[in-house]
Amino acid sequence: MSALETKEKILDTTLALIKERNGDTVGVTIRMIADRAGIGVGLTNHYFRSKEILIEECIAPVMETVFDNFKQAPEEDGGRVGSIEATKREARFVMHFMLENEAVARAAIQTNVASGNGEDYFSRLTDAFAYSMADKAELEAMLNNDRISEKMKQQFREHCVSEQRRKAFMITSSIREAFIRKDTLPGIIGIDLNDSEQCDEYIDEMVEMLL
Repeated sequence: MSALETKEKILDTTLALIKERNGDTVGVTIRMIADRAGIGVGLTNHYFRSKEILIEECIAPVMETVFDNFKQAPEEDGGRVGSIEATKREARFVMHFMLENEAVARAAIQTNVASGNGEDYFSRLTDAFAYSMADKAELEAMLNNDRISEKMKQQFREHCVSEQRRKAFMITSSIREAFIRKDTLPGIIGIDLNDSEQCDEYIDEMVEMLL
């Protein structure tokens, strides 16, 4: 096998083990990955310096789909970007994505807890919601003004996003908590997230209450 093929086999094997354990990465060891892939532990460590790096490289391509959706989302809802309907749409996408990629989503949540460095998926998702809810017309007008320095533009952008970050944090937290507790949620609030209609109703109600 070439170096690329070996690396891809290690990644594929790791992802398969993560899915088998429904996202619980604690019990996945480098020895386990190497044995399943038929590759030596030393070679596995050669390509990936730690289990954490290996797991991150496995889940990153999947999780990036979430952030790509924010970039591609249509910026129109009754003529106003960042409307409640737009936020509902984005929140529904995130929840459905997590449910459809449950093992990877759970692994990402574990990664968040382990890192807590402000650059994890939870923090990035919070920022994505915050940016999507910012007043785009006001923001674009400022950023396209040639008379304003780049430093002032960056400060203004951060100000616009910061105004929405608390609401974005609450939305992200509500999605994550509901996902984590999805199996017991019917007994807690009578919502079955596996039912697409009930899932969307929960998201819509949650966004309306928070915004």
